[in-house]
Amino acid sequence: MQAENDAREGADFSAAKHCRMELLLQQSVGHAELAFKHCNLTHESLNSKQVADVSSLYSLTLLVITTSTIHGKLFLTA
Repeated sequence: MQAENDAREGADFSAAKHCRMELLLQQSVGHAELAFKHCNLTHESLNSKQVADVSSLYSLTLLVITTSTIHGKLFLTA
């Protein structure tokens, strides 16, 4: 009788421990998925910012070249 009770308690404890471990594993997978999504969004955001920065720098460079050319022509004609 005592052995049956001990075995039942051990089985119940193991089942509860298994359920707890499964829950923790599911939570870990959920957190990993969220971290992966956040990483991807951050990467996309940085890429779009980089493209915008390069585009702005290109536009500013063209403006400086154009302005320098105009000023050089004005200087030569003065």
